[in-house]
Amino acid sequence: MKARLLDIFLAIALLAVVVSGFAHTWIQTGAAPSPPWGGIGVSADGRIICAVSSESRPVISTDGGQNWALATNAPSTGGGYLGGAAVSADGTRVFAILENAGGLRVFLSTNYGDAWMLTAAPTGTCVACSGDGGTVIAASAFDPGGFVYVSTNGGTDWNMSAAPVKKWTAVASSKNGRQFIGAVSLEKLYISTNSGANWTPANTPNKGWRSVCSSADGQLLAATASDSTYISTNSGGTWSSNTIAGQSIACSADGTKVIVGGGQVYTSADGGLTWVTNSPPPSGNWYCAAASADGCKFIVGSRDGIWIGQVTPSPQLNIQPINSGLAVSWLTPSTNFVLQQNLDLGTTNWIALTNHPILNFTNLYQEVGVPEPTNKVFYRLTTQ
Repeated sequence: MKARLLDIFLAIALLAVVVSGFAHTWIQTGAAPSPPWGGIGVSADGRIICAVSSESRPVISTDGGQNWALATNAPSTGGGYLGGAAVSADGTRVFAILENAGGLRVFLSTNYGDAWMLTAAPTGTCVACSGDGGTVIAASAFDPGGFVYVSTNGGTDWNMSAAPVKKWTAVASSKNGRQFIGAVSLEKLYISTNSGANWTPANTPNKGWRSVCSSADGQLLAATASDSTYISTNSGGTWSSNTIAGQSIACSADGTKVIVGGGQVYTSADGGLTWVTNSPPPSGNWYCAAASADGCKFIVGSRDGIWIGQVTPSPQLNIQPINSGLAVSWLTPSTNFVLQQNLDLGTTNWIALTNHPILNFTNLYQEVGVPEPTNKVFYRLTTQ
């Protein structure tokens, strides 16, 4: 770093920070409460949500869950299985397990869930995708033999991976699409570090695994089963466990925020070290869960409907030199923020930067390039 960059100061707007176990404030959305929701996918900012049930077409929200629309162009019956939906980080690409001609198939929308098309994946009961939606993994619990298929061009073409023939109940992907974790019913977890070319059984016991999740970089891997939850913070090298049983699990991009849905909803703000129960939602079978990139928005679904838990984000700014300027970045928040700068903290002359943030699909950070200053400059994020 050049010497004069040492004079650059980074200031962050003072925002409300929720402590006390990172307890979310929950509300029930307007999505119909009657179908047993089995899969939920969400964009990085929590704005685009797709929920799949076993009784009707998917429902889509493009405003963070305030309003919902039935995906009338999708097949009339959903898959209704854990992992039945996946959404790219920007929300443009939506994948869902839906029923077609008596079988479960992978469907794709490239316009936020408006129009849908059948992909060439032979079958699938669970699906996950990379941050850009370019790499997709679909696995089956009921396909003869239970195969795992991978697409590296956004769902256009599919290849059978080298995964063993098993009853796959859930899959998850790192955001660069190179690391996968898959769960096999009543057996072990499996991990691939090369987009499905090779798979290795994890050092976990045989369990009735229901759901898995991965942080953006694949460092945190987590899985929940009928009697416990297992978490690894080193890409599956070692695992810790607790007695929290779940139907579904999801985590933030950095792996610090984790949610488990089962008979109750549990959340953790420290990567699974400690947990708190959340009420509401009411007690029930929470079949599916999803998390925004910052983990400040959690979404769960069951026969009791779709509920959203929210806390006020407090994103941290990062700054580093790039080429002839600086890169200012922050983890994509679930509330709108704008980047401002000021040359003197003794004034209130904060000016909003017009540079549009660019979403980094591999770590889910928003990035803004700014010129390298010759004097001190201060940056902050403020709600829009």
